[in-house]
Amino acid sequence: MSEASAEDDGETPPSAIAQENCGGELLPTKSIRHIMKRSLGAEHDALTREAIEAVQRCTSETVSMIVSEARLRATRQCHTTLGYADIMGVLRDLRFGCVVSCRCVLMRRRADFPTSA
Repeated sequence: MSEASAEDDGETPPSAIAQENCGGELLPTKSIRHIMKRSLGAEHDALTREAIEAVQRCTSETVSMIVSEARLRATRQCHTTLGYADIMGVLRDLRFGCVVSCRCVLMRRRADFPTSA
């Protein structure tokens, strides 16, 4: 069902629901599509709009939640600027330990192999 026909039926289109849940802030569809295609590989070259919107909603809500929690953490620690430690601490608190571990490995690799400017 297209967005226009959903509005005609009195239903709220999925993209409007996603924007309400994320405070109107959604990650760009083009970026989501690019990430999905890169992750899926060449055998899945077609993606439905609904699939992209579902991932868009999930990622936008997750990012919003992480930033909100990091802001609360920073406020409790009496600083106004969100830092790397705030985000990693929230990810650990929310049991995204595998993300934190992978991120730490990547940061160490970058420190070991600095890029030439």
